[in-house]
Amino acid sequence: MRRATLLVMALAVLQLTGCGAAPAAKPTSVDPVPGPSAEKVVAGWPSVDTAAVTCVVTYPDDLTESSVAFDGTVVGVQAGEPQPDAGGDRPVRLELRVNQRFKGAVGAAVVMKTWDFMLPGEDVTGVRVLAAAGESLDLMGCGFTRPYSPEEAAVWAEAFAAN
Repeated sequence: MRRATLLVMALAVLQLTGCGAAPAAKPTSVDPVPGPSAEKVVAGWPSVDTAAVTCVVTYPDDLTESSVAFDGTVVGVQAGEPQPDAGGDRPVRLELRVNQRFKGAVGAAVVMKTWDFMLPGEDVTGVRVLAAAGESLDLMGCGFTRPYSPEEAAVWAEAFAAN
């Protein structure tokens, strides 16, 4: 319950701190950074199941309100020290190689913030995701960070091109 509450609070902060405040930009590809040719898949991550949490913003209705959105591959994971004021949970920095930018000021790589409880028990390095976030680049649940598929990426490209 505490983790779900933290997630809901984080999503509320993202919404209140300017999601969608940046001007819209047309989707564009960036020069690819050399990396593994095979994509790793971790079953159930990122989760698109919203049954366990109450979402302040809803997917896909609020997708284009995100400050940044991109297709990226996780290339690094750094866990911090347990935080007593967060119930011992650990902050995590995810470094992602950007494959395609849909919205916002993102370069060839992006560092997103999250917590250890948002990750599965196995290493997510090499997993390709679609990620939408506020300017603080916190990893969002509720479907805003989801497993990559060409079909879903086409939906994102169309949605952001229309805005």
